Amino acid sequence: MKNDFCEYIKEEIDIWDKRKPPFSMGAVWHISENFVEGPQGKLLVNQLYSEKKFKDLYKTEEQLSKIVSRAFNVYLNTLFERGRYGYYRSIAVWVFNKWIKEIASADSQAIVLAPIINLNVDRKIKFGEIELYPIKKSGSVAELEGQIHELLGYPKKRSSVTLAAFSQAYLPFFIHSSALRIEYIFKKPDTFFDYISWPPPKYQESVKLANSFVALLRLFKEKDLRVENYFSSLASLFVPSAISYSGNLTSYVGREYTLTDRKEISRLRTFYARIFPTLLEPKSLPIHIQIGIEYFNSSFQKIKPHERFIDLMIALDALFGVKYETTYRVPLRVACFLEREITKRIEIKNRVEEILKLRGGLFHGDVHPHTKEREIESARSYLENIVRKALVRLLTLFSTGHLRAGYKDTMEIDYIL
Repeated sequence: MKNDFCEYIKEEIDIWDKRKPPFSMGAVWHISENFVEGPQGKLLVNQLYSEKKFKDLYKTEEQLSKIVSRAFNVYLNTLFERGRYGYYRSIAVWVFNKWIKEIASADSQAIVLAPIINLNVDRKIKFGEIELYPIKKSGSVAELEGQIHELLGYPKKRSSVTLAAFSQAYLPFFIHSSALRIEYIFKKPDTFFDYISWPPPKYQESVKLANSFVALLRLFKEKDLRVENYFSSLASLFVPSAISYSGNLTSYVGREYTLTDRKEISRLRTFYARIFPTLLEPKSLPIHIQIGIEYFNSSFQKIKPHERFIDLMIALDALFGVKYETTYRVPLRVACFLEREITKRIEIKNRVEEILKLRGGLFHGDVHPHTKEREIESARSYLENIVRKALVRLLTLFSTGHLRAGYKDTMEIDYIL
């Protein structure tokens, strides 16, 4: 098959040379998009289709035609990278060896990379499928660009960056961030060798995994973490793997979340083992805890203190709220759930009562957020820690089988100050 492949490449080069006007290298992913033009290419398609393993993987001759045409695309890209033009058997053989290995496998790989704003790590840290990487911040766009491309698999798996890799855009996203990286294997869908796979298959699953891990970091300790952007790339040479991007950037505001102390990282690993499996299955949780986690997380994505405060109030109400006597019963529930000592319970109860009064003023239009900024920020900070502690305890109880769906109904039994 190797010789037939090389003859196909030679034939396509001849067809390429006959085009008027000639195509530029920038068009190499377009000229043989989904078809094979010459007899050598069609012979190669028929040869592939006659082999059972390829017929089982790709079903139709049309799909096999696409993967043959992709080989010529890669040959042209390789010429461009090496500064050559025309037919070179050595390059054709190099492409064939990569190509035959690629098309014989039902699997491929992809990478998702997220800048975690305000996260500071000083070395690679791995938690299961998730890897955290420091980003050097010298101010040089070229240096930062090189780091991002390396994390996305260039040049290890691909020799050049193509299409939508707007490298100058990396600077605002990563200059105040560390990187969260997930590399994963997926089954190639039937459309994998169509014109473009962007973003990669199973991309959304990886985004959910990244978001769950960020939630874990937020629960582990205070400080501000946000994730707003996701970059992705494919390992395969034989699809036009643009570095895809989704998200936006609103603000760098927040307190730095430092994760450099080895003892603290060790504690985080213990916390990860205890809490993360439950975070990955949110639908198994009681609905009150699901809502609490959702609004606890969304508070970090907001910028204005009163908006963050409102989200945290929704989280608190979800976890402890009642329909009647709210201003008395919610503070009682929070205090007795979180503390055993009477003096600490009274302190929490009193503070939560004050916060509920502030909430009432904001919600009913009696207080303008701009006139109570300091008070709101102080309440938000206190409330964030209360919700964090409550969620950690509730998740721990649930993961050990000590919490049922109707946990709120039994909260006030034996609750006394």
